[in-house]
Amino acid sequence: MSFERILNPRSIAAFGGAQAQEVIRQSDRMGYKGEIWPVHPKKTEILGRRVYRSVEDLPGSPDAAYVGVNRHLTIDIVRDLAARDAGGAICYATGFTEAGAEGSELEERLLEASGDMPLIGPNCYGLLNYIDGAMLWPDQQGGRRVDEGVAIITMSSNVGFNLTMQRRGLPIAYMVSLGNKLKFDLHDAIHTFAREDRVTALGLFLETMPDPKAFEEAVNVARELAKPIVAIKTGRSKVGQKMVVSHTASLAGSDVLVSALFERLGLARVDSLEALMEALKVLHLLGPLNGGRIGAMSTSGSDLTLLADAMGPSLIMPPLSEKMKQRLRATVHERVVAANPFDYQMFNWDDEDHMADKFTAFLSEDFDVSLCLLDYPREDLCDQLSWGGAERGFVRAAQQTATKAAVLATFSDTITESVTARLMKQGVALLAGIDTGLAGIQAAVDVGAAWSRPPSPPLLTSFGRQDGPVKVLDEAESKSFLAQCGVPVPSARVVRSAGEAAAVAFWWR
Repeated sequence: MSFERILNPRSIAAFGGAQAQEVIRQSDRMGYKGEIWPVHPKKTEILGRRVYRSVEDLPGSPDAAYVGVNRHLTIDIVRDLAARDAGGAICYATGFTEAGAEGSELEERLLEASGDMPLIGPNCYGLLNYIDGAMLWPDQQGGRRVDEGVAIITMSSNVGFNLTMQRRGLPIAYMVSLGNKLKFDLHDAIHTFAREDRVTALGLFLETMPDPKAFEEAVNVARELAKPIVAIKTGRSKVGQKMVVSHTASLAGSDVLVSALFERLGLARVDSLEALMEALKVLHLLGPLNGGRIGAMSTSGSDLTLLADAMGPSLIMPPLSEKMKQRLRATVHERVVAANPFDYQMFNWDDEDHMADKFTAFLSEDFDVSLCLLDYPREDLCDQLSWGGAERGFVRAAQQTATKAAVLATFSDTITESVTARLMKQGVALLAGIDTGLAGIQAAVDVGAAWSRPPSPPLLTSFGRQDGPVKVLDEAESKSFLAQCGVPVPSARVVRSAGEAAAVAFWWR
């Protein structure tokens, strides 16, 4: 099943009221150039466009349909779209599997109604395409058009909404919320976005691992296509695991096993949304790193101390070679120590050429990534011009030495999207916050280390795999299944009351 038409649509049909109208408004705001066909049973005009009454009245077969109506009407519209050979539908409505037995029955009807047509959802916000400006999303969003960027796959629509509002300069090419994953599951999304030429890296926000085997296969495809992946997996705590069950009617799974699977497949794992964004910035611009040898410089020894204290065991700031120390000493003030980390102080701060000379000498050492700690004055109250010499000097040095490089702010309040965009155009990342910036670098180191090894053999065999819905087994059923596979398990009896339990225990004494 191909999701190409819905992913990059040339025509959009928007069904419903407020949610459909927002799809049209946001697509217009983002400069979408394709056809948009509003569909509503009563209105005659929406945002200056003619309104159609039904699927049958549409002037053609839409590449993408946003279905923002109730769950019962959703099924009827999806059936009509499938008969019209539409490219795919996004189903916004809730009240399906997550709502119990009645909802599960409705979801089966929705699946049947969709036929061979691709479908995203239900119970999801949908899909954002920032390359073409197709905003298949029922709410505001805070992204910008890009020529290329990362793809974010999330199991939470609200998390997706929040990520679009980030001001850290992360270029997002696509965002999709999976919802109930009826026909477009996690592995489908990974396959789809990994094959997009304009996608540089993938970010995952996961609550469950519905099909580890299919996930493994999809991640391996992404690796073959040189598309690195970084992920958050929630449900690490007992409370978090209960929340996943109540939110999605799914199990979060063992966190230890998830970490082991990620490490085996070469995914980087982070623990916060901020770290996810910084990791994606590093992977988007610099790609996987060959190691954790960091060259760091700042005008402040305190900044460098904070950096050193925050570094994990696989990130190091190696000492400079004697040759590089001598070369660096020839470019710096007599009171500046030639070392890594490099406290270059404020001498010649405004002299771009001088800054470029000493930065080039420092970056000529063999670092896996080089960091320049800079916190910019706020644009609304201060003048940033005097920071230009240091910034441009660092950029020149990075380009001259072909070093993977990033400007690192000590915390996120001192960076802006305009500075991030300026540096990114010159091949330098701007990372927000010491802890989260280093988490992003660590993620790129983890991917680089995994990719330097041969791919692992398949973790799972096809034994016991089924294509239908996954059934959650209770303890007794699980032990019975393991026993059938030859795994020793304690003898057990299922009882229905305390009296029955006491009787069984008496005879088993």
